Amino acid sequence: MNIIWNGISHIDKNICKWCATPISAKNFNRLIGSSTYKAVSDLISAKIIDWEATTFWLNYNPHSSPTSSKLSKILSHQIKVVTFMLPTGSLQQRNYPKLYPTSPILCPSYRIHEDTNRHLGLCTSHQSSCITIMESHHLFLIDILTQHCITSSPVDISHNVNSCRIFQLLHYFTTYRTLSPDHPIYLLFYNYVPLELTDLFHTFINKTKLRKSLLLKFLLSLFKDFKQKIWNVHTSSLKVWESTTFKITSKSKKTYRSKFGRRSQKSPRQHVHTSNIIRYNQTRQPLDFGPPMTSRTYHHPNVNYAQHLIWAFSNFLYSGLWHHYLSYIPFDNFNYIDQFPFTSLYLSYHLFSSFCNSSSSFIFTNRVSPSSL
Repeated sequence: MNIIWNGISHIDKNICKWCATPISAKNFNRLIGSSTYKAVSDLISAKIIDWEATTFWLNYNPHSSPTSSKLSKILSHQIKVVTFMLPTGSLQQRNYPKLYPTSPILCPSYRIHEDTNRHLGLCTSHQSSCITIMESHHLFLIDILTQHCITSSPVDISHNVNSCRIFQLLHYFTTYRTLSPDHPIYLLFYNYVPLELTDLFHTFINKTKLRKSLLLKFLLSLFKDFKQKIWNVHTSSLKVWESTTFKITSKSKKTYRSKFGRRSQKSPRQHVHTSNIIRYNQTRQPLDFGPPMTSRTYHHPNVNYAQHLIWAFSNFLYSGLWHHYLSYIPFDNFNYIDQFPFTSLYLSYHLFSSFCNSSSSFIFTNRVSPSSL
């Protein structure tokens, strides 16, 4: 007996693991629709980001231990970079409104535009540092590919590397004053790996394992320089401006919550009358596990809605496939599987189908291949 959810996917494993696919699809849709990704929404549609390489980079752990304070700092910075949430002047002003002025905070290096995450990748004050970084890694990349490529000559490798836009910044900045948001360097500012870069590794390195290791070696060196020579310099300039202009220190930020509290940023808490609360010592009625949302939409007389809790939260389901335990799950009728509440809570048919048909089938937390469904 095969159970098909919404006519598009077989439930062939325990429900906890199976639900990871639609949940990840919903999270992906919410991620792309987030306001923080407005800056790269056009880049996603243009298909110039290598999502597989970006995932590989973001999931990389440079330490032998799976958890550590150093790893937490690294991941914290990476998450802030890719989500445009680095602590620039605009975010500092939002998080500490009592310490900063109400007027827009200008870039500490350029002093013309507002200091935002989007401006960080376009700021002209970083052009010289960016050119220096890419020139050094231009030779580094040629050396890596030449040492491990056995099918192409060094002349061909140099020609292909030189033709990439990420290594033509000096010529680019002589023609244009500022960096364009659709330029591959703009992606590298925020730890997105452009297809233009990964195409070089796919062209000259055939073995997958070797190609990934070389790409990782290059990205480690590149993003390290971006952080040290651009972001750290920008942060230092911002801290100098804060301390000299408004006497703002790290200590004043640490004590901000205890000094000003949280109520100034939130709406007043609504008080709940005690008469509306069921007291613990009173006789309670049996819990009703009826369908959430609207009962008219999900209620069916032949469905025991309490059993979806067993599917979703029972620990014994992790020890094997779900159909091994059919004798322990007294469902009234399997033909009404699409009526269960978890289907409506996790994903609609249109969202899931659009995710499967999307060309950008990339998920940070869980890679799902539409062909495997």
